[in-house]
Amino acid sequence: SSESRREVLGALLGAGLTPTPARAESVIKQMASESRKLSDALKSGKPVIVDFAADWCPDCQQMAPVLLDLKQQVGNAVEFVTLDVTYAAPGSTLPRILENDIWAKRFGVDGLPHVAFIDSQRHVQTALVGDVPPNVVRADVEALVKGTDLPFIMYDAFEGQSNTLE
Repeated sequence: SSESRREVLGALLGAGLTPTPARAESVIKQMASESRKLSDALKSGKPVIVDFAADWCPDCQQMAPVLLDLKQQVGNAVEFVTLDVTYAAPGSTLPRILENDIWAKRFGVDGLPHVAFIDSQRHVQTALVGDVPPNVVRADVEALVKGTDLPFIMYDAFEGQSNTLE
């Protein structure tokens, strides 16, 4: 019944959980369209969070509202850049975005979502890949803002080479 659904929803919201928006893929598109070019964001002198996402990816759809919320919370302290790689689906007829392909290769993206954390000196600290709990993402964003060590380290595409982006 609609009454029991309201009770369940109320319990979820009371526990601090929010349901994934019905059109989470539109959040991905919105964030990508509002993003600066990554090359420009890297010149800002601020930490940068790069989200490689696709609207066909369920984990990306769950991550997008979390990143949007964090972006609104930290304001201008961090540059958030979403690179939409929806076109990369097998059999896709969408036009490729060469700049996104270049960055995806440079960051070693082989799973989505791929959220890279870059400090204000343009050193890539880590990337969180796949289904990552919101509290983990939040903790790493907060540490990036403070300029402290990230509490959660997952993936280093730059292991054994310079992690500084030019």
